[in-house]
Amino acid sequence: MKNTADKQPVNRLTAHLFRENAGKMTAVLIRLYGIDKLDCITDAIQDTFESAIQKWRYTGVPDNPAAWLMKVARNKTINILKRDSKTTTVATSDFNDTMAPELVFSDYEISDSQLCLLLACCRLDLTPQKKIIITLQVLCGFGIGEIANALLMSREAVKKALYRAKAALKNKKYVFENPDKDDIRKHFALLHTSLYLLFNEGYKTTKGSSGINTDLCYEAIRLAKIVREYDTGNSETNGLLALLFFNIARFPARITTTGEWLTLAEQNRNLWDHTFITEGFYYLDQARPEKELNAYYLEALIASLHCTVSDFKDTDWQLIVYLYRQLEHLQPESTLLRLNRIVAEMHITMTPALLEAIDQMESLFDNENKFVLLTAKAYGYERLGDRESAADWYRKALPYARTEIDRLFILKKLV
Repeated sequence: MKNTADKQPVNRLTAHLFRENAGKMTAVLIRLYGIDKLDCITDAIQDTFESAIQKWRYTGVPDNPAAWLMKVARNKTINILKRDSKTTTVATSDFNDTMAPELVFSDYEISDSQLCLLLACCRLDLTPQKKIIITLQVLCGFGIGEIANALLMSREAVKKALYRAKAALKNKKYVFENPDKDDIRKHFALLHTSLYLLFNEGYKTTKGSSGINTDLCYEAIRLAKIVREYDTGNSETNGLLALLFFNIARFPARITTTGEWLTLAEQNRNLWDHTFITEGFYYLDQARPEKELNAYYLEALIASLHCTVSDFKDTDWQLIVYLYRQLEHLQPESTLLRLNRIVAEMHITMTPALLEAIDQMESLFDNENKFVLLTAKAYGYERLGDRESAADWYRKALPYARTEIDRLFILKKLV
């Protein structure tokens, strides 16, 4: 055992490991014991991380914490299955405690199990929204609040949807087989949406005070690469990966050393990760559609325009607005796309008409999502040079800040 507890708080480390490993552990254990044992498996995994926090504080963190977690979770799953049903037969001999778990579960087996679980969620006879909800919780470890934020839903609606989706999932005793290319293609849209939302929650997390959860973002990229292996030429998969790499490249410059957001105009672009930007362009080139445009390709193009200029003032806002209009044509119901397009137009010619356009959207945003609308309006007044009105709207936005870092962003504007 290696005692690293003095170097890094154990609770922070276990939170990181949860994001990195919970989905993998769930997928592998479901493959071993069946989808109908989902509740037992999730209970065992939760108990495993609680045990890790308690044990590692005194004994130190093991050399291979991921292997330790997998081994303990499997043992706990077996114990729960034994306890919960006298008729359940669990072959404990299948697992030898002296075996190194990393030898039992290869990276390929883990990735394959995750993809199978993704597809199991996709195959459910549910609405696309409910499929995404169960995927985000079971495979990505999202809590109720995170799902509500990602899908712009109330917590109560998410709870009800999860209850129904879990019941549907447990009643389908899927055989975990290696998926073929046609099966993957059939469910591409749902897979892409789930991974996009996973990344978005990491990009601006609703949990904790850090603002960014890089673990979620890297997990989204890793899973997107697994999906891509089944069709390397798919435009939407490549466009999604391009978008994720362009966005993650800016992470080193998005937050100050004191934990405050920096706007795109304030960021030091020398800190952007140019290796990631290069990888983004590799996937963007692969994403060029032969026929119809798709949303991921267009969003990646917008992100690439920010990554190709060394100074904010050189941004090609005319082209960005044009691309946003193309996106709106594909997704006319998206209020966030419309708001982003209006903010982009503010950088071309700022007029009161743009503020009126935001006013017309107010009824489309509920209280949980009004923060972004009110800050956009405040920013519009800043662009007009009306600091007093801008401050007034920032004050109105303050009660809707859902995280400490958002609250600090507003307070900085009011200084």
